[in-house]
Amino acid sequence: MKKILLLITAASLTGCSMLNLIPSKWDGNETKIITDIQVTAKYFNCLDANHDIIKLQKQIAWFEIYSRFNGSRDVSTILVDISKTVNEFKIHSDETTISPIYCDLKLKIIKQQADISAKLIHGRAK
Repeated sequence: MKKILLLITAASLTGCSMLNLIPSKWDGNETKIITDIQVTAKYFNCLDANHDIIKLQKQIAWFEIYSRFNGSRDVSTILVDISKTVNEFKIHSDETTISPIYCDLKLKIIKQQADISAKLIHGRAK
């Protein structure tokens, strides 16, 4: 009897944390904004990087806010890396002039992160 009670307790405690492992359902707005992020990264202009960095920051912020209020539990985890990279890029651009090599390297990382995020967002069940 104690073993059964222990198993039920353990299952109920881990059940709540397992909800975070289940992907959220497909959402057209989330699919659109991750595509917008990819397009901004694709047409990023290193000569006017600050403008495009701010645009990416706003798109990511919109995505995070929308997803939080929409109840998409997995999006905040998906966006952690790209958000961090874009914010680091912005801090660096505020402190100094961005070299073309630095911009190209950061942009490659952002594009890769956006592509990975898009595959995860687009791949969710409808």
